[in-house]
Amino acid sequence: MSRTTKISERKKEIQNRLWNEMRLKVDRVVQGMGISNTGNFARRFFKDSEMVSEITEVNANLINRFSTILTVISSGLDINFEKFDNYAKETAELYVHLYKWYRMPPSMHKVLIHGSIVIKYVFLPIG
Repeated sequence: MSRTTKISERKKEIQNRLWNEMRLKVDRVVQGMGISNTGNFARRFFKDSEMVSEITEVNANLINRFSTILTVISSGLDINFEKFDNYAKETAELYVHLYKWYRMPPSMHKVLIHGSIVIKYVFLPIG
């Protein structure tokens, strides 16, 4: 079995479990709306980090930290960029420690490593 086939099968398994156990549709086309990955999806996904961790086999602490970061970014409130920077970089270090075998996706890198710079210099609240 090829690596691509294994990845595809694992993705389908995770999608099926998220649907069967949490009623969450991941990366599914919703007619007239695009894909199913919305803010409502994210809120429900991050609400039960233990279940998501069990299904995805991603560390629950890491899931909670991502939830916190995304909540802060989308809050529309003033953000202490120094505290955000420390928290985001600790999260990046945790990711690398746990998953050094899997290169950090570029979008995750941008938020965790460069997010505080954007927060520091943006004129309007993010979110």
